[in-house]
Amino acid sequence: MLREKRPSRAPGARAVALAAALLLIWVGTGFAQEKAPLPTNNRPEADAHFEAGLIDLESVRQKLDSAIAQHQQAVKIRPDFADAHFYLGLSYHMKAKLYGDKQLYKEATKGYRRYLQIQPKGPHATQAKQNIRFIELNNR
Repeated sequence: MLREKRPSRAPGARAVALAAALLLIWVGTGFAQEKAPLPTNNRPEADAHFEAGLIDLESVRQKLDSAIAQHQQAVKIRPDFADAHFYLGLSYHMKAKLYGDKQLYKEATKGYRRYLQIQPKGPHATQAKQNIRFIELNNR
């Protein structure tokens, strides 16, 4: 039986997609809001899920660091590699959202701008422009 070949993804794209999903979940949960205390009889199970979530979050942070390092290597080897610049910017952008670090937002913007210099009408051009606008509006 022949299996259908799946299109290949850019290196680190899976980690970036996972981080994006977790980030959307994190942002949507409203951490800043106070929640009513839950009954204590569920405490051990809740603690176990909480600890597992912390482990997963740390894994996402490590995956983002790895994605950044890999994309940096790609653009160092091939400076005109547009997709690597876009995903480098995206990786920095996600990490910046996790840490709230303005320097990381600047790095994200550099990646997006370099992508647009190389491929102004490329498949990620609209997203790159939107992300630059978002960063500029929210980090004045």
